[in-house]
Amino acid sequence: MADPLPPAASDSGMPPPQPSGGSIPGSLPRNHSRRGWWKAAGGLGGRTLVWLLLVGLAVAAADRSRAVLDLSADHRFSLSPELTTLLRAQAEPVEIVGIWPAEEADRFDIVGTDLALMAAAGTRVSWRHIDPTLQKPALDQFAERYHDADVAVYVCRGERSFKIPLSDYTRLVLQREVGGALVSLADPHHPRAVLTQGHGELRPGGGSDDGCDLLAHALELAGYDVAVVDASTGHAVPPDATLIVAGPTAPFGPADLAMLGEHLRDGGSVLVLADDRAPRDLCVFLRQRGLMIGAGFPAELGPGHWDLLLDPEAATAPGVVVHSMRHYFAGQAVGFANAQLLLGHFADASTDEPMILDHPATVAVAHAGTLVLSPRTTRVEAFTAAWLASTDEAVAKRFASTGEAPIDAAKLFQTMKGDAWIQPFKPGLDAPRGLDQADARVVAWALEYPPSDHSVRAGVGARLVAWGSRAAACNGTLAQVGFANPTLLRDLVGWLARRAAPTSIPQAEFTAYQVVASDRTLFLLLGLLVVVVPCLCLGGAMLTWWDRR
Repeated sequence: MADPLPPAASDSGMPPPQPSGGSIPGSLPRNHSRRGWWKAAGGLGGRTLVWLLLVGLAVAAADRSRAVLDLSADHRFSLSPELTTLLRAQAEPVEIVGIWPAEEADRFDIVGTDLALMAAAGTRVSWRHIDPTLQKPALDQFAERYHDADVAVYVCRGERSFKIPLSDYTRLVLQREVGGALVSLADPHHPRAVLTQGHGELRPGGGSDDGCDLLAHALELAGYDVAVVDASTGHAVPPDATLIVAGPTAPFGPADLAMLGEHLRDGGSVLVLADDRAPRDLCVFLRQRGLMIGAGFPAELGPGHWDLLLDPEAATAPGVVVHSMRHYFAGQAVGFANAQLLLGHFADASTDEPMILDHPATVAVAHAGTLVLSPRTTRVEAFTAAWLASTDEAVAKRFASTGEAPIDAAKLFQTMKGDAWIQPFKPGLDAPRGLDQADARVVAWALEYPPSDHSVRAGVGARLVAWGSRAAACNGTLAQVGFANPTLLRDLVGWLARRAAPTSIPQAEFTAYQVVASDRTLFLLLGLLVVVVPCLCLGGAMLTWWDRR
């Protein structure tokens, strides 16, 4: 049997025991209460210190390992894989130097951040900034070594440097330009590109509509030595150079046409960018070599008149411009918006032949999903002796005997079927009836010629690319972000020079943060931020205080 419970203190007649120290019955001792407060505070502070220590260690480890987490919408702090490969592959020390004053820090310090990331990606790549005002000895030393010290970015290797001008636009193309500079500095034998002058072509310093500065710079980034030559001064064009005829508007004359013919016979290559303003003598010269462009179309071309293709005295039709009903760009020259052709991938082209065809000169752009802008474009057609044989065998034999007939002709760009028509360049647009049944209009061709017996480059045949747009290569077009014209022109010249594209570093994307809202939506957002959120915070704080009280 269990022992009975002991009697309660009150039952024994004795008062219950009182807590020591005169404390109120039922409460904790005063000293214990103080120790509990300090213990709680110490626990909170200790946990905070532990978390801060862990975060500090994680940051230090990430910094030591150079790990980067880019959460920006346009990945502006991430390097292109192609550029990273180039930076890591440098066999010799490379120094990237940025020169800009302190007052320009707001504009260009972000460029310095990107350049520092590039230097960290390559073991043989370094980066430094020179302030031309505060670091004059370093500036003078740099200028003495490289003979240049402007406000710019310089990629230096050995005793050679590559200059990248600084502007508000540099941030978007910086990776592509540094990659091009590395390729250019690593190539001891640069291919040559020669821009003709003296016939109204795009020219250096010609401004937005008539300048070729950005074209020359794009080729320099691809590793080319770019020169400007005026054939009337007697300068010869090297046979292995790529000759660029960028939008002539004045007659060439016999001497300059002879220079072009000799260059083609020597197995050289030529890029022609011309629209409806191209001179007739150049158009006739090209027609005798299998290419009709601008004013080079015979006025009575057709069955029974194929011999006119080879007749330099045949009457020609005036130059025309290709207009598009649906695929055009209205950002410039609004009065002629339909003449600003857009070439690329569109949803309504899924069942038609693509606008940019798969050719070694265009395959990269064709599969990149980007658009090409071709302002004021004239029609272009090519023909070979093999094609002529199916229409007029006698003319085909005569053409083949000239030694100037191409052995292959490939389309590069064309409009969409049922979308484009041609007419003289004028303010009014006269879209023809039945346009939805119209054929596609070809606006660029690539031609290859057999080796000539009189060539100084034995066994090498000439190459010719013609694009029916002068404005497609001007500064104003190449400066527009989002179009693939610089890449495409570089690839065209690369195919002509029998040289693969050096880099495929894309231009950086820029994501603008923008909210489009009505007045009512803005009013609701203002009320939410100014009234509702503060009241919720204050109410929550009051309820917490009342509960802990």
